[in-house]
Amino acid sequence: QISMNFQNFPGWKFPPNWPPQNCPFPFQQGQPPPQQPPQPSQAEQMKNQGNYYFKAKDYYQAKLYYQQAIGIDDTNPVYHFNLGRALLELRDVLEAKRSFSRASDLNPSYVKALFYLGKCQIHLGKFDCKNTEIRSG
Repeated sequence: QISMNFQNFPGWKFPPNWPPQNCPFPFQQGQPPPQQPPQPSQAEQMKNQGNYYFKAKDYYQAKLYYQQAIGIDDTNPVYHFNLGRALLELRDVLEAKRSFSRASDLNPSYVKALFYLGKCQIHLGKFDCKNTEIRSG
């Protein structure tokens, strides 16, 4: 094992122009190392996996991944919305309605969630134009 202790070389010094301007090292002395790009959270990774399966039209797998994302972070309306979309494709309109409702509760101005919530109401035959309350965002 070789030790890089410069005390082993008496009289040795760095050259006066060290380090050179075009230093091949990842960072210059006195500067912090470069920042790593932020990694997506575990919930975000589950959502991305769900999106992959949703695009592949494997709605059951997408549903499972969206449920895992919600299990990790229940406060993100996008996770609830995406779960609702997968459930709607699986023809589980009642559960889809609950997901869209939760997404719109978390973000009252989430127009897409409100739109799909209305779609579910129509599918369930519970959409009454006379008594419909329209939420503004």
